[in-house]
Amino acid sequence: MKPRISSPYLIMALALGAVFFLSACKTAPHPDLVAARDAYNEAAAQPDVEKYAPVELYDAKKMIQRAEKAEDEEEIADLAGLAKDRVEVAVLTAQTKKAREKKLALEEETQKTLLKSRQIEIDKAKKEAEEKAAALSRKAEEARAAELALAVKAKEAEQKAAEAARAKAEAQASQQKAAAMKAEAEAARATAEAATKEAEAATKEMENLKKQLAELQAKQTDRGLVLTLGDVLFATGKSDLMPGAARSLDKLVAFLQENPDRNILIEGHTDSTGSDSANLALSRRRADSVRGALMVRGVNGNRIATTGYGEAYPVADNGTRAGRQQNRRVEITILEKGVKGESMMRR
Repeated sequence: MKPRISSPYLIMALALGAVFFLSACKTAPHPDLVAARDAYNEAAAQPDVEKYAPVELYDAKKMIQRAEKAEDEEEIADLAGLAKDRVEVAVLTAQTKKAREKKLALEEETQKTLLKSRQIEIDKAKKEAEEKAAALSRKAEEARAAELALAVKAKEAEQKAAEAARAKAEAQASQQKAAAMKAEAEAARATAEAATKEAEAATKEMENLKKQLAELQAKQTDRGLVLTLGDVLFATGKSDLMPGAARSLDKLVAFLQENPDRNILIEGHTDSTGSDSANLALSRRRADSVRGALMVRGVNGNRIATTGYGEAYPVADNGTRAGRQQNRRVEITILEKGVKGESMMRR
């Protein structure tokens, strides 16, 4: 018969197996958290970081502790990333502070060296003066000669000191002038770059504008870009627009919508047939009719100025039929940015 396993041993074996099973099933630490811990431990092991950036290092430690307590994977990753960033801040802070401290120490050492050198010179001069004084006490004549020599040397030293001070002042002035010239050059370069960019933008805008205006078949004048609606778009002696005007007006509306900072001036003209008052009234009604058609299509009326001149401004000879037909027209002037139509009306 096989030996039976006593009950206490069986229970212990089962318990150990459960412990091993649970240990194996335990979730491994988040890789970002492991990286943050490693970065923190590496930084904390550096004496400089502990010395120069204790606050930043402490912040990183607190952030790791928060990540360790978090349960959400995304939150753990975010907190671990923040902790790692703060470790980097601590290391950089320590490096910066140490470099600054080293710089100050070097400056202090340099100052001490200069002071020491000056003291050596002073001691040397003092010793020489004492030796000369002893010599003067032995020989009065030699003392007077030595005194005169010292006076001459003192004068020379004073002159040299004055020259050195002047040279230093000139050097400082030169440095300041160079700095000012450099700043001026940088400002000029920045201004030039801004002007270049502005010119490029203006060129691009102009090219786009030319493309749009080409579709409108507008022509350039000294008053602006002019789109002309001929008399064929109106019934004879009437101000109502014919259906054929819709295409031109639709293109103009599209242009105005793309260029909201441009206003227009609508001016009606007639030939010399009929009375002056009738022609003036007809030209104004036709201009107002075009304005109404544009407003119906969504153009703000505040952007549109209208007037009529009757037969006052012909573009052709009213003595011929063709000339009169050219004179019966409505001109739509597209103004420059910000210009109001009222300011461009003919007086």
